[in-house]
Amino acid sequence: MIKKLDHHQDSIEDLFKVYYETLDELRYQYLGQEYSLKNSMNTFEQQIADLMEDVRKYNYIEFYHEQINIQKQIRGIRQNLQSFNIYMPKYQVKIEDMALAIN
Repeated sequence: MIKKLDHHQDSIEDLFKVYYETLDELRYQYLGQEYSLKNSMNTFEQQIADLMEDVRKYNYIEFYHEQINIQKQIRGIRQNLQSFNIYMPKYQVKIEDMALAIN
């Protein structure tokens, strides 16, 4: 009887070993993805901060001459952010007075 119980216990331990190994592997996968996304978001945040810092330094004439480069940077950031749709729901900015905002 004791041999049967020992055998049964060994079978259960083997099952738990497979379960926990699988759980650890999945945890490693998901955390790896999360850390990768976090690093990408930190990069985007730094790009946006750098862009805003540059824009603040420009006077009106410099801003006029740099507007094409600024728009390219904004488009690049916007396109790269499309990979984060899982975390970022669709949004729409509503501006009541668009002419004033553009000015």
